[in-house]
Amino acid sequence: MTRPTPGWGKAIGRSLFAGFISANIFYLGYLWMIWDGQNQTWHDKVADTYVVTE
Repeated sequence: MTRPTPGWGKAIGRSLFAGFISANIFYLGYLWMIWDGQNQTWHDKVADTYVVTE
């Protein structure tokens, strides 16, 4: 499935959410990818983004 590249607004929102929410609660937002089936962090889920490696 091909997803479009996130725009500026989504990228800024993802970054702000990561900095204020994911990082401030014992980094649980970042660690969430360990338990998530799609390996998404909280800020990835909020922005509906994925990290893709090719």
